[in-house]
Amino acid sequence: MGRMYSAVMDNISVTTANTPQDLFELLALTNVSVLVHAVYVSQTTLTVSELLQIKIHRGTATGSGGGTITPRPLETGMPGADTLVERNNTTQSVETSLIIAEDWNVVNPFIWLPPPKERIWVPGAGLFIVELTEDASATMNVSGRVIFEEFG
Repeated sequence: MGRMYSAVMDNISVTTANTPQDLFELLALTNVSVLVHAVYVSQTTLTVSELLQIKIHRGTATGSGGGTITPRPLETGMPGADTLVERNNTTQSVETSLIIAEDWNVVNPFIWLPPPKERIWVPGAGLFIVELTEDASATMNVSGRVIFEEFG
């Protein structure tokens, strides 16, 4: 069993001028592989039902323009993660392998919590991306987290 981590973004403004964007980008360093267990995204600003597409994919060429997240271990006393995590990259990574495309009704949370056989494996030096592909009707404050496990 590997080491479990949570990478959280908290109440980040997502403007219509900054979409599409990569909500989360995980870069597994060459010495580790990552198993992604879950993705959660929600917002607190918009009150009217609206469908926005979220894609989960592998990629190349890391994005930029967002912020860095420090993953936190789920078990006390564990070392820091070797996986680099960014949020809200407005210059996106390059999509190489689309795995999931889902519509998110923004008045409800987006929850991707797959059974064990459907979890996504990211090899060393690989990228895992959660992308918001469309503009919302207005700026929204977004929170979310990615739960992942490191091996190596």
